Amino acid sequence: MKKLVRLWKRPSHDGQKYTYYLLYYDAGGRRKQKALGHADKRKGEKQCAQLARLQGRAETILAQRDAKLAAAREARKAQRQAS
Repeated sequence: MKKLVRLWKRPSHDGQKYTYYLLYYDAGGRRKQKALGHADKRKGEKQCAQLARLQGRAETILAQRDAKLAAAREARKAQRQAS
């Protein structure tokens, strides 16, 4: 499944620091990018999910999250049975 809102980590010119950007498509189909101005990945992922929810993609986010959780449950179950 194609991510419509993506988090991008861009390094600085000297390679010592980096900044997170959100890459997304607006309602008109134009590609946009928004600099978050910090280097905190967890905070950037939260902002990515928030933007996707604002664009009306809450159902897809929840479906992806549920699928990821179900896969993790199955992996843990298989690992317990193998031990």
